[in-house]
Amino acid sequence: MTALKLVFPGTELAALGPQRAGDGTFVRDGRIYASLLGIAMAEEDEIHVVQTKDAASVPTIGSIVTGKVTKISPREVQVSIMCVDKTPLPNPFRGLLRLDDIRSHDKLSIEIAKCFRPTDIVVAEVLSLGDARSYYLTTAKEHLGVIYATSIAGHPLQPLNWQEMSCAVTGMREFRKVAKPADA
Repeated sequence: MTALKLVFPGTELAALGPQRAGDGTFVRDGRIYASLLGIAMAEEDEIHVVQTKDAASVPTIGSIVTGKVTKISPREVQVSIMCVDKTPLPNPFRGLLRLDDIRSHDKLSIEIAKCFRPTDIVVAEVLSLGDARSYYLTTAKEHLGVIYATSIAGHPLQPLNWQEMSCAVTGMREFRKVAKPADA
């Protein structure tokens, strides 16, 4: 067994063929890639990745992440991931929340501008490793969504229900995809 190098999710390791993909890897277009942060190990017929102790700071499928909305468009929301499973990150990862992954019901009537705004703080689940630029996220569970937001006037918003928040100062209501509080 030979240790190759430290790898990150998405690092290309080898061509599929003489070696097969082992634990901590995936295959795409005939190439083997790392799916974990760790050390790539090569055996005679297999490449696998062994996680390092720092692996907790990299999002994996099913991880609950906390991030800040950086940009919205009619089809998607860009998120700067700041925490993974309540562990703060030294450097943020990029996440992408697609229109179909915002709610599990009534998907045809979703308007992103009524669910999220730039600077909102959201809790989401990692749906997949996505592409080379972003992790794909979902808020399609009731405990996922906006946990902190400010109003148009710049004051904190308080949750009213699953789709509305109210300004603590002005009383104005704004639409959001609100996360259900853990104690509710």
